[in-house]
Amino acid sequence: MVALLRSDGHEVVAVANGFELLDTLEVSLDHNLGSNRFDLVISDVRMPGMTGLRVFTQVGYGPTIPPVIFITAFGDEELHEQAHHAGAVAVLDKPFDIDELRAFVNNFLARKGD
Repeated sequence: MVALLRSDGHEVVAVANGFELLDTLEVSLDHNLGSNRFDLVISDVRMPGMTGLRVFTQVGYGPTIPPVIFITAFGDEELHEQAHHAGAVAVLDKPFDIDELRAFVNNFLARKGD
């Protein structure tokens, strides 16, 4: 996924677990300027250390928090609802079509740039 998104021209930062994601997000946030380094985050729901949902619940929700696409192998209606409450712009159940993810990312970022 990282290689394909990079081939589409995106700058991609990969992390190995939920704690690294949390640290990376917290370092990237500039609450004083109301901005962050990332235009979009793609996160698995279940990761070692800390779930993606917990990461986004912990960093909060607001203009400085980047939008997130959650991916999961354990998607049910309740999980999808929790993900949307945590700020998800999309939740994809595994297995998902990588080309659909790429199209969603490219379209989302193109709209965000308008």
